[in-house]
Amino acid sequence: AASFVVSAAFIASIRRPFGLGRGTRSHPGVLAGVRVIRRERVLRLLVAASMTSLLGMGIVNVAAYPLSLRLDGGTEGYGAMEALLGGGGLVGAALATRLLTLERTRTIIVGSFIVSGLGLAVAGFSPALLVALGAFAFAGAGRGLGEVAETTLVQARTDDAVRSRVFAAQDGAAHVAFSAAMVAGGLLVGLGGARFAVEAAAACGLLAALIAARLPDGVGDRNPDQRDRPQEDDQLPVVREHGLQAESRRDAAGQRRHAEQEDRQAEDGEQERRHLADDIGRA
Repeated sequence: AASFVVSAAFIASIRRPFGLGRGTRSHPGVLAGVRVIRRERVLRLLVAASMTSLLGMGIVNVAAYPLSLRLDGGTEGYGAMEALLGGGGLVGAALATRLLTLERTRTIIVGSFIVSGLGLAVAGFSPALLVALGAFAFAGAGRGLGEVAETTLVQARTDDAVRSRVFAAQDGAAHVAFSAAMVAGGLLVGLGGARFAVEAAAACGLLAALIAARLPDGVGDRNPDQRDRPQEDDQLPVVREHGLQAESRRDAAGQRRHAEQEDRQAEDGEQERRHLADDIGRA
């Protein structure tokens, strides 16, 4: 509970208004991000793979405690598992700064799911707590690397005006997957035990890798101009940057014409005042 209070204090300390920056015009509609994901094959595959992987990670969150009890780790072992899963994620995110490029995005996303799945598989079969802890750290590193690569791909594949909507839709899908995973995790632990549940989570990671492997090569190396051209197997976002740029140019031209019209009206008024003054002088 205290963590939420601290988070609220950080947000309250921001003195600038939200949503009033000078950015690209936003595309209207709550479901704009959902429509973009539905229409673009790359984003559909990415979200499907991410949800599958998160399903496994949610199952692990449920199964980690009984697994620690089975390995005589107790509550301390469970805390260490969760800590190393998150700590491994930090390591993976740090590795992304050195390994990730747009050209490598697909390879890294697929590889990260494989690493995560293999790590969980080892954890499920671990004969001792220390082996399980190392496996959890390995799996966490895979997910940390993958999350950075997924974010980079979404940024590369969406236009400025709709990017925040796509991230919101992706985050909503993640919450759905994680909530379903909590229910599934409890059922799997009840049916087959902690090891069985962790192995099921590992299978989710490997399945996510198979889904991500369907991403086309060079998926992240397309610039906005190329992204706006029609593709046979790759539907485009609803909002296109070149359309927004053309609209901005039209707005600027309209403003210039309005300013010129006001200048002409001012000149005409000045001439009328001079003529009126001359008439009064002659009278």
